[in-house]
Amino acid sequence: MSSLAGYATRFGPGLAPWVFVAIWSTGFVVAGGVIGRIDPHLFLSVRFALVAAILFVACFVLGQRQPSRAIIVRLMILGLFLQGLYLGPGYWVVANGMPVGLIALIATLQPPLTAIAASRMYGEKITPWLVVGLLLGMVGVGLAVAPGLVTFDQGQVTPLVLLVACLSITCFTIGTLLQKGAGLNDVPLAVSTAWQNLAAAICTAVFAAMLGEDLFTVSIES
Repeated sequence: MSSLAGYATRFGPGLAPWVFVAIWSTGFVVAGGVIGRIDPHLFLSVRFALVAAILFVACFVLGQRQPSRAIIVRLMILGLFLQGLYLGPGYWVVANGMPVGLIALIATLQPPLTAIAASRMYGEKITPWLVVGLLLGMVGVGLAVAPGLVTFDQGQVTPLVLLVACLSITCFTIGTLLQKGAGLNDVPLAVSTAWQNLAAAICTAVFAAMLGEDLFTVSIES
């Protein structure tokens, strides 16, 4: 998601935040739409593989050079945390009873966690405006999902499901911090995103096999 938002900076820095918010807000909505039709990790493995294939073809057509093996390893580690270990568990908890609104609310913890960790690791300042922005974001999500959370059966969310949801957000936070210090600004976005999605495809395919996922229904509903 952060890589896609990066493309928006080519058209103007003011557009990037809006594109990022639009992409971010649809992440777990898709999970609610595919559950019951396609198993979560199986769906994500196909999605990531298709994205990686399209981007590798685009890199070839555009003549973008592939990075060194060491850089590829870094990119794949980022893809593991930012995509595979974030969306994989995130979709799994939705498939196992957690409402989309609740996982979205838990996900609002990621920006504050990242800001606190970045201040310790990279010396970034936590300004009053940043705090206000983070709080407004969390309150906004809370107000948006509150009606749906009032009526859901709390017994559906087991301690294991809640733990996996928290681990999902933790992995995304780790990936964000690793990306910040990875020194990969010179790698073209298409190349970077292709390798990250390949790593995520492998990760989710492994989990799909381990969990015995095999539901894959393709149909068009009116």
